[in-house]
Amino acid sequence: MLKVFVIVIFIVTDPLYGYTITIKEKLIGILQKTIIIKNVEYFEIDAGYVHVEIKEKGQVYPYSFPCSQVVQITEDNGGNIPFNCDESNGGTSVQKDKSVVGKEEKFNLAELFQENRSTKQSQVQDALIREGHSHRMDLAERNIKVEDDVVIIEVSCRRTNIQSTLIKSYWLCGYAMDKNNLFYPEIRVILNIQKKEIETLVTVANGKDVIKLGQEKSTGSSSFSKFLKKLEVYQIKK
Repeated sequence: MLKVFVIVIFIVTDPLYGYTITIKEKLIGILQKTIIIKNVEYFEIDAGYVHVEIKEKGQVYPYSFPCSQVVQITEDNGGNIPFNCDESNGGTSVQKDKSVVGKEEKFNLAELFQENRSTKQSQVQDALIREGHSHRMDLAERNIKVEDDVVIIEVSCRRTNIQSTLIKSYWLCGYAMDKNNLFYPEIRVILNIQKKEIETLVTVANGKDVIKLGQEKSTGSSSFSKFLKKLEVYQIKK
């Protein structure tokens, strides 16, 4: 009896799975929230920092943050990846897949976070102010700040143009990040709405979604309404 053996060879050129990293962040005042960074193609934990690389339309966005902020790391197939921030202080404790960013650049990002947050803030401020002038949105340094690596844009608007102000603010931020190869895991736009009593809306978006939005060529795109539906919205009355 003839027996046939079939050998199946899998050639893998890209990672089968991406990674999702959950981070704990302060929202506003004493409120806390979690940030989820999805579709991470590469990450490593080294010397107390997490270095990640997110790829979007052929562009690689490197990003580093303290390991102490990490709550959980999972594979897209549902598997949980154990990590130990203390162990990483003596060298790399976890590394997944292949990096396209040099080690020196990763640690430059980490040092930037640790030693010179004002430089990072001025970097995104300069990009937003510069691109804002080109797209008829006047922003100043007082409108833009970075807290715990979250970009916060605060602007005033009327009740009649809340949605258009949100779209324009997030689109401009995404456009500036994409053009200047910047990445922040979370973007917040705070609207001070002019009424008899000022009402404040704090809106929160995922950084990757904001970059995708900034890659849209027209502010009339239907994807903008889909983006607005993803926003987390918190109302504060003064």
